[in-house]
Amino acid sequence: VIQIFARMFPFEGRGLCHAYWAPNIWALYNTVDKIAVMAWTTLAPSSFASSASLSNTTRGLVEAFRHAVLPEVTPRHTAVLSVLAMLPALRHTWLRPDPREFAQSAGVCALAAFLFGWHVHEKAVLTATLPLALAVLEGSEEGTVAAWFRGHESELRAFCLLHLAGCASLLPLIYTTFELPVKVGILVGHSALLLALLDRARGEGTRGHQATRAREVKVKATKKDAEKAKMSTRAPCSRIFSIEGLIAFYALGLGLVQAFESLVHPFVPRLARLEFLPLMLWSVYCSLGVVGAFVMYNL
Repeated sequence: VIQIFARMFPFEGRGLCHAYWAPNIWALYNTVDKIAVMAWTTLAPSSFASSASLSNTTRGLVEAFRHAVLPEVTPRHTAVLSVLAMLPALRHTWLRPDPREFAQSAGVCALAAFLFGWHVHEKAVLTATLPLALAVLEGSEEGTVAAWFRGHESELRAFCLLHLAGCASLLPLIYTTFELPVKVGILVGHSALLLALLDRARGEGTRGHQATRAREVKVKATKKDAEKAKMSTRAPCSRIFSIEGLIAFYALGLGLVQAFESLVHPFVPRLARLEFLPLMLWSVYCSLGVVGAFVMYNL
């Protein structure tokens, strides 16, 4: 029985993160630890115990490791944090049970486990994105995403951000040069369709909501006021600094990370010696998107 339990939960010999960090909280935690080590060894090298005690999280090996500066994280810590992160979704499901929202609650709980779990693999993000994709399709009673968007703006934005970050985090698994155009083309096409869907749903949902509100209060706007309101909705600054604009900028940042990996890192000798650097950039940047989506789902 002990051997079976050890096989099911192989905590011994496996560290907090996989060889390629999954885009979760612990990728950011490891990065902060690495920055702290670099700062410590630069400012006060004599105070550091030895080079052997430096964090070895970037060796690209599946092994147990210890953080050099930040407190050590154990499987118990990750279990407690995972359960705490699930509580808002579980509480909402318990107090307001609704079959149409079950897929979203299950997806948010899976996302919490992905963010705070022990030795999570990057492919596990699919356990969250797939139920949340079903939640978007099941949420609309009228059969359109735009109709569902009227009362669920935050959920759709969070889903788009999570889908962008989650899909991009899987690109390093397809690592050959021959496959580069294929994986980049698929991601660009997917991202363009997703952002177009978000923009269209936002526009149709907003117009539908405004029309409903106008009928309820029976407001008769003048032609001049209507034209002024129409012009204000087209203001470029409001679109750029909206949540949708920030998601578009985040998608642009994914392209910059890919450009660095393909066009800069291999041809700069000092950077080429840091073999783990591209994977680290993918993990950290994608983890920002995944964490941001989780926060948006719980707001």
